Amino acid sequence: WLRKRSFRAVVLARIDEGGNILSMELLKPSGNKQFDDLALETVQNSAPLPAPPAKFVTKLKVDGVSFGFPE
Repeated sequence: WLRKRSFRAVVLARIDEGGNILSMELLKPSGNKQFDDLALETVQNSAPLPAPPAKFVTKLKVDGVSFGFPE
């Protein structure tokens, strides 16, 4: 049923040099708790992410990277 909805959410994740998730937060909630929980779970289950290039490690630890759902 979620596929038929137009929910959108953005998850911000901070990652380390090994692609491990240091922290996550819901940057823009969809307004639907179930959808938001699934977005967070999807990012968590993708860990570890590919190791970032060395020049981006500090930026990703501090600023993080955002994941848009459904994009």
